[in-house]
Amino acid sequence: MALQRPKIDDTHQSPNRDGYAGKRKVEAITWHITQGTNSLSWLCSPASSASSNYLIARDGYIFELVPPDHDAWANGAVCKPDTTNALIAKWQREGANFNQRTVSIEHEGFTSSGQGGALTAAQVDATVALTAWLCDRFRLAPDQTHIMGHYEIDACNRPNCPGFSAGEWSTWIGRVARLVGGGTSAPNPPPPPFQHDPGFLDPLIDTFDWEGAGIVVYRKIRVYNDETARFYEREWSGSMGYSAWEIVG
Repeated sequence: MALQRPKIDDTHQSPNRDGYAGKRKVEAITWHITQGTNSLSWLCSPASSASSNYLIARDGYIFELVPPDHDAWANGAVCKPDTTNALIAKWQREGANFNQRTVSIEHEGFTSSGQGGALTAAQVDATVALTAWLCDRFRLAPDQTHIMGHYEIDACNRPNCPGFSAGEWSTWIGRVARLVGGGTSAPNPPPPPFQHDPGFLDPLIDTFDWEGAGIVVYRKIRVYNDETARFYEREWSGSMGYSAWEIVG
């Protein structure tokens, strides 16, 4: 019995995809970490020249930015790859483009450099569900040969990506294997309702302009105040800070 696809938001599509000469052949899943928050806009911006097939937010919400049948721009350079991984060694021999051989999953947050605890519990649950579904879909063995870290591809520039501890790798891949072996999986639940005091301004729109390696230089936030039933907006720039709130609707 095929695993059920977890709940995935596919409304944020990245233009950063494909363009390679070779043929796509999914043989593995690569786990990454973003080294930052608010990464959705960056991974969908043409200026970034980067993307991922999936992004898992801190609340466990899964975004599909590039469908898994397409090549995301996630793995970057191949530098001192871990050829003890049989797949990586094979790709090296074949001269393969690693982006064409993997489905990439980014996790919003910061690396723990192998110490553990970088992900929220909701992210872990979402990662297990998504990875198991992808293993089932592409007929990948649920093991650490076929579920690899970015550090195995680029030990020069990404030695701590995603930075999960050995215990986390073992536990999480074990959970993936049990789901794949059992053939059943509940969809990833939606994030819980955002809790706030009465009158709190719920974010609706949060846009960014970026410069260089993810440096925010301009930001606009539009929110809805459920107490006044009005829309408000303010802007931020690196030199001036936030403007005052203005009613926009």
